[in-house]
Amino acid sequence: MRRLPSHGHASTATSKARPGDWGRIRDDAGLLRTAETAFVWQRSENGWTDIVELLATMEDGACHQYLGGPRDDVQVMASIGEYGEEWWNRHGN
Repeated sequence: MRRLPSHGHASTATSKARPGDWGRIRDDAGLLRTAETAFVWQRSENGWTDIVELLATMEDGACHQYLGGPRDDVQVMASIGEYGEEWWNRHGN
């Protein structure tokens, strides 16, 4: 996994849910900004299941998936095999 620059700021994302808590979170919110460079990714059990299913489809080759939630402040895209080493050398941290 590589970390991309966020307009010159470091960003942090955390999840309020731990695997044992997934069934207790009812508010399927998405990725929410809590400060200028901090985010909370809050999904319900069904929301996390949806993300796992989207990621599982990626094992067949180059593709991407948008991991959207109901009220996202930030759009998350997971990509595999679409960007070569040259792109990462130019854009990655």
